[in-house]
Amino acid sequence: MRTAMQRLTVAAGIMMTSVMAQAQTVSPQYASNYAVINLGSVPGVPTNYGGVAMSPTDPDLMLIGGLANNANGAIYSIRVSRNQCGNITGFIGTAQLVSTAPQIDGGLIVTADGVTLSSRYPDNGVNMTKAGSTAPDKVVTLTGLGVASSTGSITIVPDGQPGAGRLKIASYNAGTFYDASLTPDGLGTYNISGVTLTANIGGGPEGIAYVPTGSPLFPVPALLIAEYGGGNIAAWDINSNGDPIAGTRRIFISNLTGAEGAFLDITSGDFLFSTFGGGNRVIVVQGFAERVSCDDIDFNNDEVFPDDQDVIDFFNVLSGSDCPTCNDIDFNNNCVFPEDQDVVDFFNVLAGGSCL
Repeated sequence: MRTAMQRLTVAAGIMMTSVMAQAQTVSPQYASNYAVINLGSVPGVPTNYGGVAMSPTDPDLMLIGGLANNANGAIYSIRVSRNQCGNITGFIGTAQLVSTAPQIDGGLIVTADGVTLSSRYPDNGVNMTKAGSTAPDKVVTLTGLGVASSTGSITIVPDGQPGAGRLKIASYNAGTFYDASLTPDGLGTYNISGVTLTANIGGGPEGIAYVPTGSPLFPVPALLIAEYGGGNIAAWDINSNGDPIAGTRRIFISNLTGAEGAFLDITSGDFLFSTFGGGNRVIVVQGFAERVSCDDIDFNNDEVFPDDQDVIDFFNVLSGSDCPTCNDIDFNNNCVFPEDQDVVDFFNVLAGGSCL
């Protein structure tokens, strides 16, 4: 539940950030459901930017590569601010050095046991850094494993997606996409094996991120790929192994100069994209499937529920009438209001169902 002042604050923030993000364009087929927000540059991170991720143990700590494609490349951390819906709205303080990551490029991910993996360009490798280490504990060279030089990105398919747990690798120069196994090596890092070419995707691929199930206008499993070469974010349908399906590519966002890292923020359901050059910024894309939590059914807070008056007051507020004791009209608390889904969720909860 949010107050009228909070609603005004959110609206003002959206208007300001939308103006800032005019250079990026959401494809017309997606524009009604998705919005691009420009968070700007990260204080304290040297350019150019590499991959971006969120800490798996601290949901408000963002990780990002600095001095990308450089022998002095490194990973930095910075805290993020969020609105009441959990959307990232900015950065707090100045970024801090976490570890060196020579040649870091568009791939940055932290495994469940705290090992940070970062792709290397132009020497076609992967840095592996254990939790607490200030430099890579292991570097895996990909050329001998069958990856065309040089890689742009890596990711691990998240739980709930086809191919969950598989390692995916994209070659920037060759425009190729690979599947591989990632297995513990007994030393606290990993071995990469079984590398298989699965798709030719072109575009100078960098960051890879899988679209949350249930996201609007994505009726089948899909992923997004940051195309540095074209300044786009492209969407692809995926097969049962989490690999792009030939012939399904379409533009999701265009005019994103320097498209680099990509990561899904599980707290908000928003995507983060970093840029290498192009202002060295972090871009947030809102509108994907989120973890929502509905208000209770006592909409007018009279402690009598469920009753007809809650329904009457809900529709009065929806039509613009004032109700000082009522909750706001964003019943499902997804920061999108008024919308049909608030009405659907209200009646689902009223009938004893779940908040969808």
